[in-house]
Amino acid sequence: MRWSPVLAVTAAVFALACAAPHAQAVIHDVAWDGSGDFDTIQEGIDAASDGDTVLVAPGTYAGDGNRDLLLGSKRIVLRGTPESPGETVIDCGNETGHRGIRFLLGAQDSTCVVDGFLIKRGLFTDVNSSGAGISCEWASPKLVNLRLEENRILGGGNGGGLYCNNSASPIVRNVSFLWNSAYNGGGMYCSMGSSPRIRNATFTENTATSGPGRGGGIYCGSDAPPSLADVVFSGNVAGREGGGMYCWRSSPELDRVTFVGNSGLMYGGGLSCDDDCSPMLTNVTFSANSAPEGGAIYLVDNSSPFVSRSILAFSENGGAISCDGTCDPTIMNSCVYGNAGGDDVCGSPTNIITQDPLFCDVTADDLGLAANSPCLSGGNPWTVHMGSHDQACTTSPVEEASWGRIKSLYR
Repeated sequence: MRWSPVLAVTAAVFALACAAPHAQAVIHDVAWDGSGDFDTIQEGIDAASDGDTVLVAPGTYAGDGNRDLLLGSKRIVLRGTPESPGETVIDCGNETGHRGIRFLLGAQDSTCVVDGFLIKRGLFTDVNSSGAGISCEWASPKLVNLRLEENRILGGGNGGGLYCNNSASPIVRNVSFLWNSAYNGGGMYCSMGSSPRIRNATFTENTATSGPGRGGGIYCGSDAPPSLADVVFSGNVAGREGGGMYCWRSSPELDRVTFVGNSGLMYGGGLSCDDDCSPMLTNVTFSANSAPEGGAIYLVDNSSPFVSRSILAFSENGGAISCDGTCDPTIMNSCVYGNAGGDDVCGSPTNIITQDPLFCDVTADDLGLAANSPCLSGGNPWTVHMGSHDQACTTSPVEEASWGRIKSLYR
């Protein structure tokens, strides 16, 4: 084949393209004391391009340029101190109309990362407001190593700590939600096709405000089924129902999740499911939750969860599970014991233990299992591990019982 001038030029252009170096990611330093490239976080974000990192030095960042942060459509890494999020603080000042970060129509995926911040004291008072800590719509970033604290939506809005709506499905990992509040979803709110993946998170003392408030820890509704693994709900309160978690027309997946000391003032101290919800609960522990109906779980309007290898114990008010006649939950290979309103469960229970799970110290909310717990795989006839905790202490004393009494504990 003859070597034409056109082929020669094409080959030369191809060689130059291959030899050209790829654009290098840039680190943009932000420091409150003026020692960085920029003094405010928003300046660093504005200067960044896809793939860049905005590195924020430890300190407290407040006022304009350090709250109401907007990333547009950029896929960048916004990083504080992942090993100690409390050292890099975005303080919204508890001033009406300000939040930490907003993602809106950016279509970001998990290559956009927010990592290592304490975001606190966001506040909105408008009835249509949402997301005082972080608001996320039409974007699914990665949110890791964060603390969301004291963020509040007053007057009827949703999602005190984190708001996910319109197909926003962020990865939420190593995040703590503490003392946040909203009308619905004190800690977190998700709706309209949003399915966040929540791992290694804690929801502590968040509040869905008085009256018809739902979901002290999490509210999920309208085809928004989050998946949760290694999550703890502790001391959350709902003015109406779902102290720990409330679901409406959504069916989340829960694996190794703990509900302890949550309360619904009317229904569902731990979990409340409404209107055709069928969540899947595997290795979940409920302890010391409280509601007049459904101390651990409340079900209504064709809500029929699948509950397996779980513990429902020591509800301080209400029975283990309460449901209306339209619900048919499947409860299997689980322990139900010591609930103030009774240990009867509705639906289709099979392989149920009605025996003390032998937590290491139930009065201190230490829900690890004693070596002789019937909820360990060697302690029950079905050789299954029940609950969200492993063995964590030595043998606890048990009272003597006849063989007939022992057999009555299994049904």
